[in-house]
Amino acid sequence: MHRRDALRASKIMAERTLSNPKIKPVWDSAVTEVLDVKQDKVTGVKLKNLKTGAESVLSCAGVFIAIATDRTRNFSRGRSKWTPAATYIPRKAR
Repeated sequence: MHRRDALRASKIMAERTLSNPKIKPVWDSAVTEVLDVKQDKVTGVKLKNLKTGAESVLSCAGVFIAIATDRTRNFSRGRSKWTPAATYIPRKAR
């Protein structure tokens, strides 16, 4: 999923991503929910197309979220913790 209609990564990273046969981009979309997390598993994600508003479900067995290449310049600054290996530790929902 990507919330825009093009990648903003470096040219070589974008080419590597788009040429990988295991990756099928879903443009202009955002994940609104990860399914079955309360059961300690992932079975899919709910998506929302940011241009049309259409909602859909994509089946998957896991989720990887790339936030930024520089962990000090992203949405979580000051709000969450990071491990020494740069792994994001989100706060539990309240």
